[in-house]
Amino acid sequence: MITFVNLIHFIFLFSPILVFFLPMYIVKPLFKWAFLLLILTPIHWVFFDNQCVFTIFTKQIGNMKNVETDSGFSEKY
Repeated sequence: MITFVNLIHFIFLFSPILVFFLPMYIVKPLFKWAFLLLILTPIHWVFFDNQCVFTIFTKQIGNMKNVETDSGFSEKY
């Protein structure tokens, strides 16, 4: 479960770069939803004390026990 959540976090983190390597027929129908998700990402940090939802969820599962800062995912990986 933890590995799956971290995999989704990695995909979400690198999705702006992945757009350049995917063919246009895949990117074009998904672009407006992906763009909306990427634009809304910084907005949810305000509501969760400057933390990502994936990081909070992973901390609750128990994967990031030894992190010292609020950016646990970046610190661990």
